[in-house]
Amino acid sequence: MQDDFAGILNSVRDTADPARIEAAAYVAAQRVPSVYVESAEVCRRIVDAAPEAEGKELRAIEKAAKRGYRNGALFRQTAALPPVSKLAEAIEYEARKAYKRREQQINRELADEGNDRPPLAEAMLDYAALMDRPPLRPLVPGVLNLDTVAILYAPPATYKTFLALWIAACVALGHTWAARPVDAGPVLYIAAEGVAGMQKRVAALSWRLNAGQPIPDFFIYPQPVNLTSDSDVEELVALVADRGFRLVVLDTLVKVAGGAEENDNTAMTRVTNAAERIKRAGDGGTTVLLVHHSGKSGDYRGASALEGNVDTMLKLDGEAGMLTLSAVKQKDGAEGEIIRLRAKPVEEHDTLVLEAIGPGEGEPSGVQAARVEEALAHFDRAYGKTGVTRSEFVKNLVEWGVAGSNSTAQNYVGDLISSGRLNAKTASRSTYLTLPTRTTFPIQNKES
Repeated sequence: MQDDFAGILNSVRDTADPARIEAAAYVAAQRVPSVYVESAEVCRRIVDAAPEAEGKELRAIEKAAKRGYRNGALFRQTAALPPVSKLAEAIEYEARKAYKRREQQINRELADEGNDRPPLAEAMLDYAALMDRPPLRPLVPGVLNLDTVAILYAPPATYKTFLALWIAACVALGHTWAARPVDAGPVLYIAAEGVAGMQKRVAALSWRLNAGQPIPDFFIYPQPVNLTSDSDVEELVALVADRGFRLVVLDTLVKVAGGAEENDNTAMTRVTNAAERIKRAGDGGTTVLLVHHSGKSGDYRGASALEGNVDTMLKLDGEAGMLTLSAVKQKDGAEGEIIRLRAKPVEEHDTLVLEAIGPGEGEPSGVQAARVEEALAHFDRAYGKTGVTRSEFVKNLVEWGVAGSNSTAQNYVGDLISSGRLNAKTASRSTYLTLPTRTTFPIQNKES
């Protein structure tokens, strides 16, 4: 037995890998029971035999040793010792199986989340019942419809919260939004990123829309909720059913996703399913709007399930003097540009509000346009004859000082592509950029 234990200690002398430590402790518990040596002493000797560690690394291997000993004690035996490496593989295999079981459990929960719908036999519609259903009702015509889930996304510092608050205040007041009528009703605004600055913004909207008077039926919840938590969702569902909120805004999606991975389609489907449940609680009279961030490419950030599972996708981009709101996806409606806006200072409240502008009324700073032209000049000089991948060009724009970040460089390249001054061809997982083919004409010689 002493030889067995010496072999165990030798097996960990060249590694501080917690999996190997756990496997060694597992074996030790089977072959060196506590009737001979205290379990704490066994674990201490195993940890001491490993390479020197400290801080988090030391705590990790100490926990691994205790865990391995505890599990090994359940299956004490006298058979020959298996190699520690084989036991480490077995532990990793069990961990993968546990992960798979958890994934299957999440999928079952996703399937069960639709169980608040009416029974199929009662909910089927024949032709006459289908024709008798009320037509689609707009919350804000051409922007948001009732009984839908929508996402509004924009790059950082592009006034998406200002826009969401403006729409919310108009709905609560029954005030027109950008000269468009709204379907008035109470509003719940979940400020999941906190209420810093919210007080000034709402006060400015009150000053602009309601002569400085309070905005009735406008409720702000200043904490995150968790759309992956059954209890949080049930509480929201009950609140919407009780209060009849016309609009529920969740700002931002990442803060209400409960730490779920944005790029995971299964996780994001769970989030959008929760938004659907909240919408259904309004019995056809509620819109749920998720405020979200765009990624480096200018598109929305995260899994494709986000766009696939919602009814409306709105995009806000541009700069303070000229912003564009577009419908990227509009179920049963027109897509494309909706309206142009600009930020307007409200000195009385030391903040901004947004206002609609007509053609030619934009006030672009000119900085972005100049940078876009500079980016095109760099492309012509460096890659005019050969072309280059989009990712490489974006990286170079940052290195050359044309753009301060990858996201800004992506916006410049996006402008060049959308205006037709760069061609973009996607192959495999890369986008290749080239200059458009130039058409030339012969110069006529006047003397000929």
